[in-house]
Amino acid sequence: MKAEKFIHAILLILTMMITSGGIYAQDLSSHLWKDRIVVIYTIDSTSKEYTRQLSELRNDIEGLVDRKLRLYSVTPTHFKMGWEDNAWKKRNNSLEEILNTNKEFEVMLLGLDGRVKLRQDHLLSNKKLFATIDSMPMRQSELRNRDK
Repeated sequence: MKAEKFIHAILLILTMMITSGGIYAQDLSSHLWKDRIVVIYTIDSTSKEYTRQLSELRNDIEGLVDRKLRLYSVTPTHFKMGWEDNAWKKRNNSLEEILNTNKEFEVMLLGLDGRVKLRQDHLLSNKKLFATIDSMPMRQSELRNRDK
């Protein structure tokens, strides 16, 4: 029941983001059906959890690229796409309902369809991230088509 409400909230937020015209909304909606997204939410971009998560992801950039993954980092007031430390931009509140703001740290995987496929409040290992993606039907189709 809780997961169903969460999915409905995501769909509502994605619809609002697509029609709102905000910079953050445009960035996320432009990924639908093209990219998977890893969202790292942290209240402090210098926190141990956040820096450990970035290090873990950096350990296999090739694996991220192969799985069409894009990275978004989000704080209560800012966001950035990718790895550049100085690329932080002020964010609007369009993601407020899908971010679990009572947590200090959270990692989410959004699939090609924009839905949350994985969510946790501790370090997400590349092994678990890749296994989750590799078990998805769309990823398996990508692998079959690549081998042809």
